[in-house]
Amino acid sequence: PFRADAFYKDHWIAGGQYLWTYDKGFALQSSSEWVPAFNQGTGHSTTTIASDRDHAYAAWCGPCNPDAFARGLSTNVGGAWHQVTLPSAFPNRYISGLAVDPADQSGRTVYVGFNGFSRRWVEGPGAGLGHLWKSVDGGVTWSDVSGTLPDVPVNDIVLRAGKIILATDLGV
Repeated sequence: PFRADAFYKDHWIAGGQYLWTYDKGFALQSSSEWVPAFNQGTGHSTTTIASDRDHAYAAWCGPCNPDAFARGLSTNVGGAWHQVTLPSAFPNRYISGLAVDPADQSGRTVYVGFNGFSRRWVEGPGAGLGHLWKSVDGGVTWSDVSGTLPDVPVNDIVLRAGKIILATDLGV
């Protein structure tokens, strides 16, 4: 994934196993201008990125196949890049959407969207429930804010004018 910061449009972040940053917008002259920011971990592949005011979150999976599936989240909120300790209640599914709330200038309010289905017979042990989770403290604690959303994969999250817009397999 590759995203421009929602506030600083010239600041970009890209991910694979490593997260890379660039802060000169379209003035890019060479790939050597990208700065390595964080190693997501051996065998981990970035699945989605969100950044607002240079407060960034990046989700990863690895391995990403059904056998021994693992997923995680890293952030630079609070200073240095680090892995977020995910709660045991978090679904063990592919993280496909992230959004940093622009109303929170500290970058501590973030939404996470999960792909896949909650049915355990589809995802296997530890699939978990919920497709939309929220943290207001930079990922220290989390709440399932899925409410009455149907059990369908979330593909992306957009926050606009205080509204949450979800792209799902069913629709927006």
